[in-house]
Order: sequence, then structure tokens, then C-alpha cells
Amino acid sequence: MGFYVYKGNEELGNEKLGTSGRMLWRDLKTTRGAIRRARSIFKGKPFMIYTFSNFYNDNTFSLVYSER
Repeated sequence: MGFYVYKGNEELGNEKLGTSGRMLWRDLKTTRGAIRRARSIFKGKPFMIYTFSNFYNDNTFSLVYSER
């Protein structure tokens, strides 16, 4: 399982273009760890966290956390 995180609060597919503010994390094991890491990186700004099993298949993405 991997985590896809991006800055902002737009739904998946509508996030801003470009690579700034987007991250893929495969080294984390828990959603709680992903939330902690995202909070330390984005520092009070909104972000979304999705899990995925296949990055190239949109059907495998699932929203697990949203900080708005």
C-alpha cells in the first residue's frame, strides 16, 4: 500500500497541475504515520491523503484523510 499526498483540498483528479506539493510515500506502514508526516510538511495548510495499490489505476485510490 502506498500513500499519495498533495497540498490543497481539491478532490482527486482536480488537484493543481505540476509536481509541487505532491508526494508518494511507500515507506510508511500506517495512515497515522502519513498524517503525522503530512502535518509536519504542510504546517497548518490543507492537504489530502489517499491510499493506493496501483498508481496507474484510479479505481485503487481511496481517500483516508483530509485536513481542510
